[in-house]
Amino acid sequence: ESMVVLVFLSRGYFCSRNCLREIKACKARGKPLLLVLETNDTKGGLTLEEAREECPDELREYVFGPEGSGRGVIPWHRITVFQLCTLKEIMRVVLTHMPLYASEPNLAVCLDSDIDIEMLKLSQPLLLYASPNNPGCAAAAKELTVYFSEAEMKVVQRAPDALLRNAKSGQPPAGIGNGV
Repeated sequence: ESMVVLVFLSRGYFCSRNCLREIKACKARGKPLLLVLETNDTKGGLTLEEAREECPDELREYVFGPEGSGRGVIPWHRITVFQLCTLKEIMRVVLTHMPLYASEPNLAVCLDSDIDIEMLKLSQPLLLYASPNNPGCAAAAKELTVYFSEAEMKVVQRAPDALLRNAKSGQPPAGIGNGV
């Protein structure tokens, strides 16, 4: 008995008789789905909206969740370092469906090759420009401040003068890109 069924969504998935048979059997048995979305166009990649449109109406809510709320989807990446992150997330979701880990929704999955952020040290102080026009950047910068002291890393929301002086030339100022 499967605890969860991984569905690898790529272009044409819902055109396959066998794939549809599998999804219908999962629905009939009330099996939870783990959706993984191919992102590479040359490998059959598609957007989540395109996958949703390909899905037959009678299966759409089961596969993707109610309109507007949606089910979490894991993007499949083919660059090794990102692929490892994807595989870890797949494993984390699979484990949370197992009886032993079902009560641990924030389960962490680690590989031997993972870097512990607490072991990271900057070789010299870092000035990090977090544009106020990019909320994601500001959030990431804020997260980093938890791990580095203000002496090691300072986050600013105004572009450094050296960056502004060279903005028109297209050349990065000296030191940008090498940790200063």
